[in-house]
Amino acid sequence: MADERTDGRSKAEMLRDAKAQFGDKKPEGNEHKISGQTGGTVVIRQADLPDKPVLAIEGNTDTVFELAPETSVIKVLVSGCRGCTIKLPAGCRIITSVLEVWSCADVILEAGIEIGTLQIDLCEKVQLMYTKLAHLGQLVQAGVHRMTVAFGDAEDQSFETGIAELRAAHKPELSETDRDTQFVTRLVDGQLLTEEIIRLANDFPTTHREKALHDAEAARKEAALGEIAATMLSGVGDKLGEAKAAEIQKMVGEVAATSGNDGDTGDDARARYKRELGTEQFKLGEFQQAAVHYTESIGLDDTVAAVWANRAMCWLKLAQPDKALADCDRCLSIDASYTKAHFRRGVALLEKGDYINACKSFRRTLELDPKNAQAKSSMMLAEKKLSMSAAPEV
Repeated sequence: MADERTDGRSKAEMLRDAKAQFGDKKPEGNEHKISGQTGGTVVIRQADLPDKPVLAIEGNTDTVFELAPETSVIKVLVSGCRGCTIKLPAGCRIITSVLEVWSCADVILEAGIEIGTLQIDLCEKVQLMYTKLAHLGQLVQAGVHRMTVAFGDAEDQSFETGIAELRAAHKPELSETDRDTQFVTRLVDGQLLTEEIIRLANDFPTTHREKALHDAEAARKEAALGEIAATMLSGVGDKLGEAKAAEIQKMVGEVAATSGNDGDTGDDARARYKRELGTEQFKLGEFQQAAVHYTESIGLDDTVAAVWANRAMCWLKLAQPDKALADCDRCLSIDASYTKAHFRRGVALLEKGDYINACKSFRRTLELDPKNAQAKSSMMLAEKKLSMSAAPEV
């Protein structure tokens, strides 16, 4: 399993970097950034904003930011602020109902509107002040120290949260320096409920409680499908014939199998899922997107030789032999007898003009797989190029 942190970066940060590298993010609107403010009050009005504004409040100190009534933005992003207050009075609107706050300290949020998703990451000393309990959609947090949440119309529901409180109430093993483990607080059946977020294999966020409900429903549907099949076949099996009856049973089995698809949790399951996505994209000729999925799989589990070899093939398709060579070497450090990695290593070296080492890699491929026709022809090509490069000029 991959380490929780690599080169000082968490797995979540590595995946974000990978997505950014491959251009996976799509713009939601036009960013309107307010930065470098120190002190005073900044009132944000519609006339000051571009079309489809994404409001980014970044790197400010001891400043009050207020969204004027009747002002609409796509979403609000607050980062790197110290001692700031964000005011969202009744009448303003966040179209996506998403507000993200990260890497901030001593910040206050006054919410007079409903916020569907409020995400607080890597912050210290945060005060959330909702006018109404009903304005709380879901509060998602990770790596937060000392956060208070209060409701103007339900003072008895106010609570304190953060890593210390979450460790005491939900996860004793939670580290003081944890940056990745997410928790969500919502109203469930009229009660505030805080739960750890887990990820299904397809990266869908859920909780243990919700997964248990989902699994129970999937089991109920599977049983119902079995009963339907039994009813369909009862008394008519002979008329249908063995082939048709078997086909019906197979169809029911396939539906039952897919009903629970991607229901596993944990990094192993997510890594497998990302690997499968990569393979699907590669078959479609989408080599860059395949490389993205393989990179995500590696970020979750870097011990699978095949993923390194598969990403190396993507690099070859994208004419990046240096990256392909590095991935082949990593693959072979895990499994020295991985034939495809030796062959792809040879191809990368051939493209780089290193014919001697390319021959060595193709020779090793043939030692492992003597009938490999591609390796034989590539070996001949590498030897020919080597011979030509060594021939004296006339």
